[in-house]
Amino acid sequence: MTFRLQKVDELSLRDHYHLTDNDECWYFGEYTAYKDWSFSETNQLIKNLKKKMSVQGTNQWPYKLRAIERVGDLLASVIDTSRLQRFLFVPIPPSKIVGDPDYDPRMRQTLDNAAAKLNCRLPIAECITQVSNTEPDHESVDSRLYPEDRADTYQVHQETIPSGTEAILLIDDVLTTGSHYKGAEIAIKRLYPQMRVQGLFVARRVHENPFEEIDLSDFF
Repeated sequence: MTFRLQKVDELSLRDHYHLTDNDECWYFGEYTAYKDWSFSETNQLIKNLKKKMSVQGTNQWPYKLRAIERVGDLLASVIDTSRLQRFLFVPIPPSKIVGDPDYDPRMRQTLDNAAAKLNCRLPIAECITQVSNTEPDHESVDSRLYPEDRADTYQVHQETIPSGTEAILLIDDVLTTGSHYKGAEIAIKRLYPQMRVQGLFVARRVHENPFEEIDLSDFF
Protein backbone atom coordinates (compact mmCIF):
# COMPACT_ATOMS: atom_id res chain seq x y z
CA MET A 1 0.00 0.00 0.00
CA THR A 2 1.16 3.51 -0.80
CA PHE A 3 0.12 6.21 1.66
CA ARG A 4 -1.42 9.19 -0.11
CA LEU A 5 -2.39 12.57 1.27
CA GLN A 6 -6.16 13.01 1.09
CA LYS A 7 -8.56 15.64 2.35
CA VAL A 8 -11.54 14.90 4.57
CA ASP A 9 -14.41 15.63 2.17
CA GLU A 10 -18.19 15.64 2.35
CA LEU A 11 -18.32 11.83 2.13
CA SER A 12 -15.75 11.12 4.86
CA LEU A 13 -16.91 14.00 7.06
CA ARG A 14 -19.77 11.95 8.47
CA ASP A 15 -17.28 9.57 10.11
CA HIS A 16 -15.96 12.43 12.27
CA TYR A 17 -19.08 14.03 13.70
CA HIS A 18 -17.38 16.91 15.53
CA LEU A 19 -15.99 18.29 12.28
CA THR A 20 -17.90 20.77 10.14
CA ASP A 21 -17.87 21.66 6.46
CA ASN A 22 -15.50 24.53 7.27
CA ASP A 23 -12.77 22.34 8.75
CA GLU A 24 -9.65 21.70 6.68
CA CYS A 25 -8.19 18.32 7.58
CA TRP A 26 -5.95 15.88 5.70
CA TYR A 27 -4.82 12.30 6.31
CA PHE A 28 -2.52 9.68 4.76
CA GLY A 29 -4.37 6.40 5.38
CA GLU A 30 -7.42 4.76 6.92
CA TYR A 31 -7.22 3.01 10.28
CA THR A 32 -9.92 0.38 10.67
CA ALA A 33 -11.37 0.31 14.20
CA TYR A 34 -11.41 -2.91 16.21
CA LYS A 35 -8.94 -4.63 13.88
CA ASP A 36 -5.43 -5.67 14.89
CA TRP A 37 -2.09 -4.69 13.37
CA SER A 38 -2.25 -7.38 10.69
CA PHE A 39 -5.43 -6.02 9.10
CA SER A 40 -3.69 -3.32 7.05
CA GLU A 41 -0.47 -1.39 6.67
CA THR A 42 -2.13 1.63 8.24
CA ASN A 43 -3.31 -0.38 11.24
CA GLN A 44 0.20 -1.73 11.68
CA LEU A 45 1.71 1.75 11.54
CA ILE A 46 -0.76 3.21 14.03
CA LYS A 47 -0.52 0.28 16.45
CA ASN A 48 3.26 0.62 16.50
CA LEU A 49 3.17 4.40 16.77
CA LYS A 50 0.82 4.19 19.75
CA LYS A 51 2.85 1.63 21.69
CA LYS A 52 3.07 2.87 25.26
CA MET A 53 6.21 4.35 26.74
CA SER A 54 6.36 1.39 29.11
CA VAL A 55 7.63 -0.81 26.26
CA GLN A 56 10.89 1.13 26.21
CA GLY A 57 13.73 -1.32 26.76
CA THR A 58 11.72 -4.27 25.42
CA ASN A 59 11.70 -5.88 21.99
CA GLN A 60 8.61 -3.79 21.16
CA TRP A 61 10.45 -0.46 21.36
CA PRO A 62 12.17 -0.66 17.94
CA TYR A 63 8.74 -1.00 16.31
CA LYS A 64 7.66 2.30 17.85
CA LEU A 65 10.87 4.03 16.76
CA ARG A 66 10.46 2.77 13.20
CA ALA A 67 6.85 4.00 13.16
CA ILE A 68 7.96 7.46 14.31
CA GLU A 69 10.54 7.51 11.52
CA ARG A 70 7.97 6.34 8.94
CA VAL A 71 5.51 9.05 9.91
CA GLY A 72 8.32 11.60 9.75
CA ASP A 73 8.97 10.46 6.19
CA LEU A 74 5.29 10.93 5.32
CA LEU A 75 5.24 14.43 6.78
CA ALA A 76 8.43 15.37 4.97
CA SER A 77 6.95 14.18 1.68
CA VAL A 78 4.17 16.79 1.81
CA ILE A 79 5.85 19.78 3.46
CA ASP A 80 6.72 22.55 1.02
CA THR A 81 9.70 24.25 2.62
CA SER A 82 9.22 27.29 0.37
CA ARG A 83 5.88 28.09 2.00
CA LEU A 84 6.71 28.01 5.71
CA GLN A 85 6.59 31.74 6.35
CA ARG A 86 4.00 32.65 9.01
CA PHE A 87 3.11 28.97 9.41
CA LEU A 88 3.39 26.89 12.59
CA PHE A 89 3.35 23.12 13.12
CA VAL A 90 1.74 22.19 16.44
CA PRO A 91 1.45 18.61 17.73
CA ILE A 92 -1.84 17.93 19.51
CA PRO A 93 -0.80 16.92 23.04
CA PRO A 94 -1.09 13.31 24.20
CA SER A 95 -3.46 12.25 26.97
CA LYS A 96 -0.81 12.45 29.71
CA ILE A 97 0.79 15.62 31.03
CA VAL A 98 4.48 16.42 30.73
CA GLY A 99 6.30 14.66 33.55
CA ASP A 100 3.98 11.68 33.70
CA PRO A 101 5.85 8.39 33.04
CA ASP A 102 3.39 7.65 30.23
CA TYR A 103 3.79 11.05 28.54
CA ASP A 104 4.43 10.24 24.89
CA PRO A 105 6.00 12.93 22.67
CA ARG A 106 5.59 10.80 19.52
CA MET A 107 4.00 13.49 17.37
CA ARG A 108 6.70 16.03 18.20
CA GLN A 109 9.26 13.36 17.38
CA THR A 110 7.69 12.73 13.98
CA LEU A 111 7.96 16.44 13.20
CA ASP A 112 11.60 16.51 14.32
CA ASN A 113 12.20 13.51 12.07
CA ALA A 114 10.58 15.33 9.15
CA ALA A 115 12.79 18.36 9.76
CA ALA A 116 15.87 16.13 9.72
CA LYS A 117 14.74 14.52 6.46
CA LEU A 118 14.20 17.94 4.89
CA ASN A 119 17.45 19.25 6.38
CA CYS A 120 15.76 22.41 7.55
CA ARG A 121 14.44 24.02 10.69
CA LEU A 122 10.69 23.63 10.67
CA PRO A 123 8.55 26.12 12.63
CA ILE A 124 7.43 23.70 15.36
CA ALA A 125 5.95 24.71 18.72
CA GLU A 126 4.42 22.61 21.47
CA CYS A 127 2.22 25.58 22.28
CA ILE A 128 -0.66 23.42 23.57
CA THR A 129 -0.29 21.25 26.65
CA GLN A 130 -2.65 19.23 28.81
CA VAL A 131 -3.46 20.68 32.23
CA SER A 132 -4.41 17.26 33.62
CA ASN A 133 -4.28 13.63 32.58
CA THR A 134 -7.15 12.22 30.56
CA GLU A 135 -7.90 8.71 29.37
CA PRO A 136 -7.07 7.95 25.73
CA ASP A 137 -10.22 7.86 23.62
CA HIS A 138 -9.60 4.31 22.46
CA GLU A 139 -9.56 3.22 26.13
CA SER A 140 -12.57 5.27 27.28
CA VAL A 141 -15.25 5.16 24.60
CA ASP A 142 -18.01 5.98 27.07
CA SER A 143 -16.30 9.04 28.54
CA ARG A 144 -15.06 10.94 25.52
CA LEU A 145 -15.05 14.70 25.92
CA TYR A 146 -16.89 17.11 23.67
CA PRO A 147 -14.69 19.72 21.97
CA GLU A 148 -15.60 22.57 24.35
CA ASP A 149 -14.77 20.38 27.37
CA ARG A 150 -11.62 19.14 25.66
CA ALA A 151 -10.53 22.75 25.11
CA ASP A 152 -10.74 23.29 28.88
CA THR A 153 -8.11 20.56 29.37
CA TYR A 154 -5.67 22.45 27.14
CA GLN A 155 -3.39 25.38 27.93
CA VAL A 156 -2.11 27.56 25.10
CA HIS A 157 1.35 29.01 25.67
CA GLN A 158 1.25 32.26 23.76
CA GLU A 159 4.94 32.95 24.29
CA THR A 160 5.78 30.00 22.02
CA ILE A 161 3.71 31.30 19.10
CA PRO A 162 5.87 33.60 16.95
CA SER A 163 4.54 37.06 16.25
CA GLY A 164 3.02 37.21 12.79
CA THR A 165 1.88 33.58 12.72
CA GLU A 166 -1.16 33.39 10.44
CA ALA A 167 -1.82 29.64 10.22
CA ILE A 168 -1.43 26.68 12.56
CA LEU A 169 -1.30 23.08 11.35
CA LEU A 170 -2.32 20.69 14.12
CA ILE A 171 -0.59 17.29 13.85
CA ASP A 172 -1.97 14.07 15.35
CA ASP A 173 -1.97 10.34 14.74
CA VAL A 174 -5.62 9.35 14.28
CA LEU A 175 -8.68 11.44 13.49
CA THR A 176 -11.59 9.77 15.29
CA THR A 177 -14.58 11.91 16.24
CA GLY A 178 -12.62 15.13 15.78
CA SER A 179 -12.91 16.05 19.46
CA HIS A 180 -9.17 16.57 20.03
CA TYR A 181 -8.74 18.60 16.87
CA LYS A 182 -11.76 20.81 17.54
CA GLY A 183 -10.80 21.19 21.20
CA ALA A 184 -7.34 22.39 20.20
CA GLU A 185 -8.84 24.72 17.60
CA ILE A 186 -11.25 26.20 20.15
CA ALA A 187 -8.42 26.72 22.66
CA ILE A 188 -6.34 28.53 20.02
CA LYS A 189 -9.19 30.69 18.73
CA ARG A 190 -10.13 31.82 22.22
CA LEU A 191 -6.86 33.77 22.07
CA TYR A 192 -6.47 34.19 18.30
CA PRO A 193 -9.96 34.43 16.76
CA GLN A 194 -8.61 35.13 13.27
CA MET A 195 -6.05 32.33 13.24
CA ARG A 196 -6.39 29.82 10.42
CA VAL A 197 -6.30 26.31 11.90
CA GLN A 198 -5.91 23.12 9.88
CA GLY A 199 -5.32 19.46 10.73
CA LEU A 200 -2.96 16.80 9.40
CA PHE A 201 -3.36 13.22 10.59
CA VAL A 202 -1.49 10.01 9.95
CA ALA A 203 -4.85 8.28 9.52
CA ARG A 204 -8.55 8.70 9.91
CA ARG A 205 -10.57 6.05 11.71
CA VAL A 206 -13.08 4.07 9.71
CA HIS A 207 -15.37 1.20 10.63
CA GLU A 208 -15.42 -1.98 8.61
CA ASN A 209 -18.47 -2.13 6.33
CA PRO A 210 -20.94 -4.43 8.15
CA PHE A 211 -22.67 -5.22 4.85
CA GLU A 212 -19.69 -6.10 2.68
CA GLU A 213 -20.06 -9.87 3.22
CA ILE A 214 -23.81 -9.87 2.63
CA ASP A 215 -25.05 -11.17 -0.72
CA LEU A 216 -27.91 -8.82 -1.58
CA SER A 217 -29.31 -11.38 -4.01
CA ASP A 218 -30.51 -13.32 -0.97
CA PHE A 219 -33.07 -10.59 -0.34
CA PHE A 220 -34.57 -10.49 -3.83
